[in-house]
Amino acid sequence: MKMIVIVGLMLFAHIESNDKYLEAYTYLNNCKNLKELDKRICKNKSANHFPINVVHEVYPLSVLIFGKEIIQNSIMPNVPHNQTMLNEFIGEFDSEHNFEPFESNQLMDLFANNEKSQIYVAFSKPVGNLLFAELAYNLNPKAKVNSIRDLTRFNNGLAVLFIFDNNEKIKEVRKKLNHYD
Repeated sequence: MKMIVIVGLMLFAHIESNDKYLEAYTYLNNCKNLKELDKRICKNKSANHFPINVVHEVYPLSVLIFGKEIIQNSIMPNVPHNQTMLNEFIGEFDSEHNFEPFESNQLMDLFANNEKSQIYVAFSKPVGNLLFAELAYNLNPKAKVNSIRDLTRFNNGLAVLFIFDNNEKIKEVRKKLNHYD
């Protein structure tokens, strides 16, 4: 009986996290939701950016990619807003949720590649009701993209924070454009 309960809980957790990835992916495949990355993305119909590609590795995306305002108002709203508390929170959060990037068969099964798209998204593991994502253009379409690191050098990246409700539906989305050197 214990074995069935454990297997059932594992299957539930697996399905639950798939729902967040699918919700986020659906949101990201609407050009109007990516205007921070490219103001002309909806006008350039010939670019064939949609559906966007998913990097098949899961990354420990740092809360730093969201900037002070989003961290204070959406990720840690119940913590006093001073620089010391913010620095402590960032250090603790990133340390607690750090892991080696790993290839995800789950993401491979959920999302097929679009050879015509130059936009890629990398996802984090869900943390409670939060899911982090980062998008970037592949500036060298002939190069194979294996990780988000291949895309964020000398490029812009769009950090997207998804906040979900209790029904695994998107409640709020926060975005920040980052410039990488």
